[in-house]
Amino acid sequence: MEIKGNAHFNNTLFQDGADFILTKFNGDAYFISSKFNGEADFDFSQFNRTAYFGNYFIFVSQSQFNGDALFISTTFNGSVDFRSSKFNGNAYFLSSQFNSRYALFNGAMFNGDAYFMPSNLNPNLNRYADIASSKFKGYADFSSSSFNKTAAFASQFNDYASFDGAMFNGDAYFSSEFNGDAYFWSSKFNGNAYFRNSQFNDTVDFRDSKLKTAFFEDTVFHSKSTLSLERTEYNIIYEDSYKPLSQSVVWKNLYTNNIII
Repeated sequence: MEIKGNAHFNNTLFQDGADFILTKFNGDAYFISSKFNGEADFDFSQFNRTAYFGNYFIFVSQSQFNGDALFISTTFNGSVDFRSSKFNGNAYFLSSQFNSRYALFNGAMFNGDAYFMPSNLNPNLNRYADIASSKFKGYADFSSSSFNKTAAFASQFNDYASFDGAMFNGDAYFSSEFNGDAYFWSSKFNGNAYFRNSQFNDTVDFRDSKLKTAFFEDTVFHSKSTLSLERTEYNIIYEDSYKPLSQSVVWKNLYTNNIII
């Protein structure tokens, strides 16, 4: 299906779910304050202008997904706004492409599992052939978001990525490439935090964060990158083969000048 003009679905109740598979939105798409009581399926859809599922007006109710939200292999060519949206089922943004300047998820609440990763990494979704990572071309803002179950990001962030003040109540997986600054200021990880096979090409900042247990096996820090752990609370950080950071020769010898503690 192709919608040539703007699509207006503000304040719409989708009682039995919604099927927008393979839909092309050529104008702005408005879903502010909409409620999806069943599965909301936007797989393989294309948004060529701004997609509004949330906004900055705190007195306006945002979108609510009471079933699973499926955005698998979805392309966002315009800005996308999920600010303060609520995902009560699982959220699947597997192999999604965010090609515009802004992808805004700040204040969003994920009460189910949230996946921003290649579809082939999830054995339950192997019917999807696309194996590309979720890619954020511009600014990705997940500040003050809440992830109450598993959060998985096998993504490529090509600009500033903010998880400031985010709350991770389940395990968090970040096997991702950060080509811009990555900020986790005042974030709280109540489960394990896995940054295995991640690559940081610029600043990564965990100031004032709380980490239960963090794993950085096979993580690459570019020579110009700086890791800040100021006022960070953590039980233990593992760098390689479950070896604590304090015992790691690699971190001591290679990254001493780039770590702020």
